[in-house]
Amino acid sequence: MTEDYQSELVMPPRKTKRVAPAIAVIAVILAGGAGYYAWTIREGREVALARAAKLGDENKSLNDALELLRTSSGDLGSKLTTCKDELTTQTATFDDVDKRRTVLEADLAVCQSSVKDLKVQSREQAALLAEFKGLTGKFQRMIDSGKLDVVFRRGKMVVKLPESILFPSGSADLSNDGKSAIAEVAAILRQMGGRRFTVAGHTDNIPVGSGKFDNNWELSAQRAVKVTELLIDKGVPAPNLVAAGYGPYDPIASNSTGTGRQRNRRIEIILEPNLRPLPGDALLEKASAKKTPPKAEAKAPAKAPKKK
Repeated sequence: MTEDYQSELVMPPRKTKRVAPAIAVIAVILAGGAGYYAWTIREGREVALARAAKLGDENKSLNDALELLRTSSGDLGSKLTTCKDELTTQTATFDDVDKRRTVLEADLAVCQSSVKDLKVQSREQAALLAEFKGLTGKFQRMIDSGKLDVVFRRGKMVVKLPESILFPSGSADLSNDGKSAIAEVAAILRQMGGRRFTVAGHTDNIPVGSGKFDNNWELSAQRAVKVTELLIDKGVPAPNLVAAGYGPYDPIASNSTGTGRQRNRRIEIILEPNLRPLPGDALLEKASAKKTPPKAEAKAPAKAPKKK
């Protein structure tokens, strides 16, 4: 019993030896945990610091980007304003160009019309010149003999005969040479069928002396009538002839000299231009005829009853 008792008395110290290692283990574990925890905290702190630095860099980048955006926005606004101004200027330029184009197109149309008119006038002038040359050729023998002249006056062909060939001074009676000259003229005018002629008498400005004519106008008209009557006698159709007296009021030279007055005393046979009737002339004539009131029939006045 004593040994057993002693053995039991010896047991507690062994138990103490077993607890110490456990505490040491626990202490190691706690130290390791504390170290791990400290390491974890430090690592987290470093990660947090890295993230904070990264966020700072990103924030700086964002601020830089924002500043760049603001600057770019200002430049963009300025550019937009400049573009708008340029667009307005170009639009105004385009409008001016369009207006100018319209004006040029109108001018071109006028020029084309003018060219067309000039071509027509050129053809008409060529035809008139050919006719003038033909007329001059027909009268060439009389032109060479000094009996008449063929000229253009006021756009018309004129056969001009001097008074000295046709009439004695101050008279409306044709001389023999005048009758012969008018007969030759009539032979040529008869060949121009359908053409109308105006026989015009002209004088100088010297008043007529005492005689059968009151003034130069009356003398010029009577001379034109005499020539017209002879032309009709020689075969020129009467409906194609008109007699007119101009007196001294259509001179071709100055009346201040004897030579000028001699040139002014003349008979002109004016070839009126051939005017083709327009397509609507017949309709207009019919319309005007309908509007003309019929002539009232003349009634004989009632005879008064005879007195018984």
